[in-house]
Amino acid sequence: MNSEHAEHSARRLVVDVASACSKLGTWGLDPDLRADILTERATDLTEQLADPARNANTVVMGRILRTLVGDMGRRISSHHVSALPLAVSLSIGGVGALLYAALIPNPDYRLSLLLEGTGFLMLAITGFRSPLAIRRFPAAAGSLVLASGTALGVAAIPFDDEVSLFAISAKTSLSLATIGFTALAIGLVTEWDRAPRLPGAIILVAAGLIVFSEIGWSLYIFDQDAVQVVPSMLVAGAGVLFFRFFGRLRHLPIE
Repeated sequence: MNSEHAEHSARRLVVDVASACSKLGTWGLDPDLRADILTERATDLTEQLADPARNANTVVMGRILRTLVGDMGRRISSHHVSALPLAVSLSIGGVGALLYAALIPNPDYRLSLLLEGTGFLMLAITGFRSPLAIRRFPAAAGSLVLASGTALGVAAIPFDDEVSLFAISAKTSLSLATIGFTALAIGLVTEWDRAPRLPGAIILVAAGLIVFSEIGWSLYIFDQDAVQVVPSMLVAGAGVLFFRFFGRLRHLPIE
């Protein structure tokens, strides 16, 4: 009886996780379209979990991966003419980075985080002030400040004798962010009107890796310094939102 109850609770939990991912991925869509998508996914998931031969965790992980891919494609292909959602995500990232800088003891990390936080906020302010167009020089300036911070972050992260997955992920994500935001700034300054598109793929990959790194760091640091979990989760949350809204820049004119 207890084992059946435990199995039922486990299945209920994985269903809740999959539902939460679907709700997050469809947030902001047309209400009727969102309701149809959520209903279809819930029905499909229920039917798959009803098969006793299927492993619940495998089913849910497959559903989450398909959901992420589908929702990302829908966001990139959808037409939206406001930079405000992206500005909000950049603001969250900026606050998280600056809070990180105030808490972290390493001076090399602190300078990197200060520059990253400043760059995030510069880009956020640009988005709030001009939500319907990309302003070349303000956006380029914020991108360069952010790229300088991520470059310092790459140099500050050491490789110990035992190379950790976290160090590899963090260095890779910050390196990609440095390349992407530098290319974006150069493209904007040189008035290359396709600038937000090509570096965008690099920046989006970097955002995904940063989310992975911050979640991993939060789990690692929780027992040692739980306060650092707050800025870490702010940056991770900003990364998720950034991943969702960055593709909309391609619909905005560049001035």
